[in-house]
Amino acid sequence: MTHEVLEFLLELETLKEIDLPPQRAFERTADYNLRISRLPELISPPEENCGILVIDSGVQRDHPLIAPVLGETDVFPD
Repeated sequence: MTHEVLEFLLELETLKEIDLPPQRAFERTADYNLRISRLPELISPPEENCGILVIDSGVQRDHPLIAPVLGETDVFPD
């Protein structure tokens, strides 16, 4: 997207938000290019543990790294 197109979109009253493309936060390819088979088994935490609320625009509930510990997800489009 060009700067001019972005400026145009930001001026629209009907536009709620513009989400930037995700940027890699890892330094080395080995940090983010892991095989799932090499990961340790993940187990759900005990029911009596306290919960943590996370508001995120990109949680994938079936992702193998977060699914075992993810309680509830919901989508709020507005």
